[in-house]
Amino acid sequence: MKLAGYCECGCGQKTKIATKTNTRKGILRGEPLRFIRGHSGGYNRSKSLTERFFEKVDKSQDCWIWMGCKQSRGYGQIRVNRKTILTHRLSWELANGCLPSDAMVLHKCDNPACVKPDHLFVGSMQDNVDDMMAKGRNGYETRNGDKPHAAKLTIEQVNQIRNTVDLDFDTLSNAFGVTTRTIRDIIERKTWGWIE
Repeated sequence: MKLAGYCECGCGQKTKIATKTNTRKGILRGEPLRFIRGHSGGYNRSKSLTERFFEKVDKSQDCWIWMGCKQSRGYGQIRVNRKTILTHRLSWELANGCLPSDAMVLHKCDNPACVKPDHLFVGSMQDNVDDMMAKGRNGYETRNGDKPHAAKLTIEQVNQIRNTVDLDFDTLSNAFGVTTRTIRDIIERKTWGWIE
């Protein structure tokens, strides 16, 4: 049974009184509106945030994977009160309560789509950077320490270039298939500086 003066979406809030008549929408001046602005017509309006969240979560694996909308980097996102929020942050808040706005929610599993609260922890921006460096996700080294993901040279080749002082830059660039600028930057330690 729908009570006049209360939002028909089921939120339990009182509606305003119409100031104008709009017969197309069934609104009569002086009568209570059927819905609070933004509560009518949209999908999922009658579902709670928790219900909306969990209907898009796949729990069939160790990681709980967000199956809804994702950012280009793979992090899930959901709209809440006309604002887009990250789903791993929402998951942590649903499980643990309110979170300071400057705190970050980090992944133990390094899976951006994972929203399982056990795989998440709270930290600062520095904690995020430290975690990234410790796990070799910084772009400078791979996890086995060999080379950056887009590098054309290996550590051994860089050491060969630095130890070959009797050849000019053109000869070295032809031998290793890189530009003379790359050779110069390696020798002057402008690049690959993390190799001793």
